Amino acid sequence: MKDNIKYINNINQSDWCEGQALVGERLDAALTRISGRTRSFIEKCVRDGFAYIDGISATRPGQRLREGQLASVMIPPPRQLELLPEEMRLTIVYEDDDIAAVDKPAGLVVHPSCGHEHGTLVNGLLAQLGGLSGIGGAARPGIVHRLDKDTSGLLLIAKNDRAHVRLSEMLALHTVRKTYLAAIQGAFAEPSGRIDAPVGRHQTDRKKMAVTQNGKPSTTLWRLREPLKGASLLEVDLITGRTHQIRVHMSANGHPILGDTIYGLGAKTASRLMLHSWKVSLLHPITEEPLSLEVQLPSAFEKIINGLKLSL
Repeated sequence: MKDNIKYINNINQSDWCEGQALVGERLDAALTRISGRTRSFIEKCVRDGFAYIDGISATRPGQRLREGQLASVMIPPPRQLELLPEEMRLTIVYEDDDIAAVDKPAGLVVHPSCGHEHGTLVNGLLAQLGGLSGIGGAARPGIVHRLDKDTSGLLLIAKNDRAHVRLSEMLALHTVRKTYLAAIQGAFAEPSGRIDAPVGRHQTDRKKMAVTQNGKPSTTLWRLREPLKGASLLEVDLITGRTHQIRVHMSANGHPILGDTIYGLGAKTASRLMLHSWKVSLLHPITEEPLSLEVQLPSAFEKIINGLKLSL
């Protein structure tokens, strides 16, 4: 049967999602599908009394539904986070009155979220930079794009709202060139290539992304930098910037990134995710002067690469 899904905003400062169940579907699975939230988040909502079946409160995530039953959930408003400056040893690669660029270490979350309310890059930036733009919201000041927690390297920061708006426009128009270094499993027969495959939320694991027919158009360019034993070091250009795009594209093509615990074999291949934001080239969002930034490989990344070279 065709889904009948509604998503209504701002009901008592909460989000209300409802849709019809499929045959024998679990309540938590139905609400995960309908809302687009993670299974664990929805399970907590159900247990906390925010879920309903045909208008009647339901608190058992595993309850089986009949086809056509109306499953609904009220998503409570996010708890306001207290965002405080925290002293960190952050490497600021570039800074002027409008923008900055930071060399983010692997393992550092970019901005506060549920489960990561303190100790994020934003907390450190608040202590180290003179000011950040406010357009990203209370939890994301200055953040115009992100890097995964386990990805290291260059990240652009907006220090005022004018720069934030302009940087966001440039990213949307793909006029900011972002080049990564990635160590992947296996070897490519060609010296370079292009991956065009839509990326969207995984159908069954809402914490993951996947190449999916209904995903957003996504393009990744790669060039072989150096062959390694059982692996390859690539230079990768992001034409689009979808969540986990490089990791998903490489894994879908049979070459997951070394150390990838989500889309690859994780610690069996490397002690860290072998993905590094290496270069960023753009016209300055305010002065329009050409700006090219580059950061060195982290020592842990370089050590793994050198170990693979020695094994050749």
